[in-house]
Amino acid sequence: MTGRRSRIVRILRWSLVPVLVVFAVGCATGPSQVEKERKAQAHTKLGGSYMAEGKFQDAYVEFQKAIEMNPLDKEAHNAIGLLFDYQFAKGEEAEKAFRRAIEIDPVYSEAYNNLGVNLSRRRRFAEAKEMFQKAIQNPIYRTPDAAHFNLGLVHLELKEVEQAQKAFREATRINPGYPDARLALAQLQFESGQCPEVEAGLREFLRFRPEFPGSYKAHYLLGMCYFKSGKGKEARASLEQALKLEPNAPEAPEARRVLNLLR
Repeated sequence: MTGRRSRIVRILRWSLVPVLVVFAVGCATGPSQVEKERKAQAHTKLGGSYMAEGKFQDAYVEFQKAIEMNPLDKEAHNAIGLLFDYQFAKGEEAEKAFRRAIEIDPVYSEAYNNLGVNLSRRRRFAEAKEMFQKAIQNPIYRTPDAAHFNLGLVHLELKEVEQAQKAFREATRINPGYPDARLALAQLQFESGQCPEVEAGLREFLRFRPEFPGSYKAHYLLGMCYFKSGKGKEARASLEQALKLEPNAPEAPEARRVLNLLR
């Protein structure tokens, strides 16, 4: 992606679904199978703890043990996919793990989302879009805002700007406190001349979250919209705050140029 919209992706990351272990013993043929599933769950839980502590090799061992005891442990397959993708740099192996998790549970939204991120990182955007769409079809998906946000990024890569804006807006509707989605939506609104929407959205957002990673961008966009609307005092305050937070940001030269005009 090139041009203005590339600035969006520079400040945003694909939104992954972390390992969330929710156990439910499946149908078993006998006590021995039930015991295997319980032990597998214990290994998966321990693996999740190791991941949280940054002990990725230990986590991998535990997830493998879980799969040996219960090949249908979807959480373990999904977690191994995350390890392959982000710790071991094995994208193809990660894809296989995510697809195996989906094969076990065809409505496993977390795996669909993570597979979509995997495919996006490998620039297979059309396939990724399909995965994110499948993730949000599940009415009991716990973090649909993540999939909507990722879907918006894919729409941008495919130059589907209106669809991207719709996806980002939906992500912010579901989770009003989602900074990346809020910034992405504001950027697109700014580029399309929707400054009243930018002002309303970012002003309210910054009231409750004045500082967050990338907050300089919110102040910059708000300041530029104030400037375009003839609100010099507000524009100066917002642009100065943006420069204070990130004096070397890509937008810094433009912010300084506008501030000089306001003096």
